[in-house]
Amino acid sequence: MHIALLTGGISAERPISLRSSEWITSFIAQTSHTCDVYDIPWDLDNFIARHQEYDIIFPYIHGYYGEDGIITGLCETLGLRYIGSPATTHALCIDKFRTNCVVEKLGIVRVPKSWIPGMNSPTLLGLPEDISETTPREVPTPTLIVKPNCGGSTVATNKATNMTELLSGINEVQINTASLTESNIELLGEERKFERHFPNYTDVPIVQEYIDGDEYTVGVVGPNHSPEVLPIMQIVNLKSVLFDWKEKYESDGSNEVFPLALDPTLENKLRTASAKIYQLLWCRGVARIDYRVRDGELYFLEVNTFPGATKASFIPKMWQKTGRDMGAFITMLIETALGK
Repeated sequence: MHIALLTGGISAERPISLRSSEWITSFIAQTSHTCDVYDIPWDLDNFIARHQEYDIIFPYIHGYYGEDGIITGLCETLGLRYIGSPATTHALCIDKFRTNCVVEKLGIVRVPKSWIPGMNSPTLLGLPEDISETTPREVPTPTLIVKPNCGGSTVATNKATNMTELLSGINEVQINTASLTESNIELLGEERKFERHFPNYTDVPIVQEYIDGDEYTVGVVGPNHSPEVLPIMQIVNLKSVLFDWKEKYESDGSNEVFPLALDPTLENKLRTASAKIYQLLWCRGVARIDYRVRDGELYFLEVNTFPGATKASFIPKMWQKTGRDMGAFITMLIETALGK
């Protein structure tokens, strides 16, 4: 089959998309398929001009204009087969707040309490109703996590225990995610601009209660009607306060382990919950679901519908733990997309 791999994008996660595409290209090389790579948005017009040449599309773009379903929606509009979840699933899952609301209503696992400034009340988290730049900085807060509501890769993610840290974290989200302007974009240190209109798509911060417990991530692959749960990974021995960008992509991988003696009850909870969430949110192909576990209770964090595929990423490690190579992973994605 002839594959078009769409990569890059315009979000803060662009570098990870480019890394993922390099590894996916190497995985495709292990198969009999051929592949052309398009850096979006630079190569968008060229891809559209040639789209009928391809049997299947790998729209592997993290963040905005990729993982939010827009690039997948383009494939659907052009009538192209593509790997991964439908556009509607991406659009929901990139929004942490709304995904948490849906998962909470499903009643499968618990979710952390969340506040988005201007959307709901901070009193839910034990904070004063009116928070502003004039709020006394020395006021302590419950332990909280501040991060972009629609961002990933732990960009602009911080822990807060007082009002100074909380307001600083909110400000960092607003600064680091305001990557778009009304008429052009300048991409993350690259000496070039793309002259095309994009809406001003600044992300909003989400503030969540910090769940002090063990962290697990669960990979799920295959068709929606028959998902396969991959070996469960635990995040341990953090050198940083959070499992941040540096720990994810520049460490030796010692923070990620496959537990040798995972409690059978906990393992069953993680597997069952992940398969149900995958199915009920209409995921397809591949997804990664993150949790915190406290006192035996699962707390849902988020669904990643285009999980990283770099050397340091979780999904390749989980897949290879089953004894299969990454060429087989590519085959699985294609067969799932084709309904085989």
